[in-house]
Amino acid sequence: MPLRTVNICGLDVLALTPDEVLAELLRRIEAGVGTRVVTLNVEMIARARRDREYAKWLSSADLVIPDGMPIVWAMRKKLPKSISLVRVTGVDLTQSLLLKVKSEWVGIVGGKDPMLALERVGVTEPAQAVINSSILEPSEAQFDALAAEFAQCRLLFLALGVPKQDAFAVGLRSRLTAATFIPNGGSFELLAGLMPRAPRWMQLSGLEWFFRLCVEPRRLWRRYLVEYWSGVFSLLKNQSIHS
Repeated sequence: MPLRTVNICGLDVLALTPDEVLAELLRRIEAGVGTRVVTLNVEMIARARRDREYAKWLSSADLVIPDGMPIVWAMRKKLPKSISLVRVTGVDLTQSLLLKVKSEWVGIVGGKDPMLALERVGVTEPAQAVINSSILEPSEAQFDALAAEFAQCRLLFLALGVPKQDAFAVGLRSRLTAATFIPNGGSFELLAGLMPRAPRWMQLSGLEWFFRLCVEPRRLWRRYLVEYWSGVFSLLKNQSIHS
């Protein structure tokens, strides 16, 4: 049965509940169905508008999940009122998958102290996960090395930040054909308690970006005060990332 989606800026975004998204991913992981996931937000749409290669990476993903309230609001306008749609955050999805998937199937590339995150989440055997927190740069040789290192993994988290994590997901997709790839940015920092998470009301009101800007102004000011807004305008017009 086809999964329900809504076309947003030329991307077919899943219109499912968090539980439905989790169930679909667990089904694919158990079956060894290779899947490259994108957790879409406005920042990514803005980047795709100015980076043609990045736009291709988004378009070629197997599943696109709405991780951003503006994305959810745009989707709600296209759905029947009887369908209740909520945000599927990368952080919450990461935590749910970690608690459901066998530790020996889990691989993590990047992230700050991912082992601490696994322990705080409550993963029963965190030492069985394969973790590589080295500073990496995308290359064919690096993809080959990581493919050998993570050969037994069915679930691979790429915590390298945009767009590097997407480059690694694309490069590894053809090498680890049974794996599900989740690019999840700073999720492990949040799960480990190394960075504060926005209050729930800010997450639901679309103000999480403002919270993050206040926490890390020097690193994020340009992203949110300059680059972010082209994504907002594209979303308001539902303008394809390829136009």
